[in-house]
Amino acid sequence: MKIKALISEYLFAPHAVCMGCKSVLGAKHEWVCETCYSAMQPLYAQARQMQIICRECGSVMTGERCPQCRRVRKTMKAYQAYLYAAPVDRLVQSFKYDGVYRMDAWMASEMKAALYESDAPVIDAIAYVPMHFLRLKKRRFNQSERLAGRFSELTGIPVLDALTRKKYTRRQVTLEVEKRRKNLKGAISASDDVKGKRMLLIDDVRTTGATVSECARAMLKQGAINVTVLTFAVAPVSMNKK
Repeated sequence: MKIKALISEYLFAPHAVCMGCKSVLGAKHEWVCETCYSAMQPLYAQARQMQIICRECGSVMTGERCPQCRRVRKTMKAYQAYLYAAPVDRLVQSFKYDGVYRMDAWMASEMKAALYESDAPVIDAIAYVPMHFLRLKKRRFNQSERLAGRFSELTGIPVLDALTRKKYTRRQVTLEVEKRRKNLKGAISASDDVKGKRMLLIDDVRTTGATVSECARAMLKQGAINVTVLTFAVAPVSMNKK
């Protein structure tokens, strides 16, 4: 583990530092101070908690037609706990890049609320968005895998190591929508373990939906009955079009 991550793991404990604004005065609500907590936009208690997204490209559906594919598409359900806006974006970045790993338990509990305080589907097993082994070697951990593990501990639903990223691709955050889809084409494969199962796919953030759609396509190709998507945060629809 990197020295920076190791230091963060021990210094950034719950309530010690606000992960939203980095205030050393501490966090009143788990990982955030009162100011940041009031600025967070939870979705699990609102009608926006569940979205229907295009199974082909991941775009949020508007009616029966996909706004990106411009035609009727097969769809899947996507749930999310928070809107990816300040200070939630900084929380996620602290978790992914600053080594504040201990946030995973709290994040998973919020994701559980997002799924089960709604018309939650029946789930047989959990999968997580995979990371190429070269990127995993550099970062040392896969944030989606950690969230999936914590979610499994909370629910008793088993995690399957079902997805593999075969191609080393450019980071999605650096690309526009259409380039994200081309970047991921053929990059992810699924194992036979998903056959006949109703799968829950976990990731930290959903932006355009291109990544989760590629993962879902791979699992459905291998015989999964259906795929439901669950993330800690989701980007505003306006961002999804960029």
